[in-house]
Amino acid sequence: VYVIGIDVGGTFTDFVIAQEGQPPRYFKTASTPHDPSEGLMTGLTHTATAYDL
Repeated sequence: VYVIGIDVGGTFTDFVIAQEGQPPRYFKTASTPHDPSEGLMTGLTHTATAYDL
């Protein structure tokens, strides 16, 4: 089970992924103020790929 935290800011969208017994993993991507969901989905996809989830 993973716990994912997301902070959508004006400049960057930050992600943290935690799994019991593992150190948290962090990822940052540029925000998309015109459509925050676009930056969120792009960052989530990159995070999952980077950490082989």
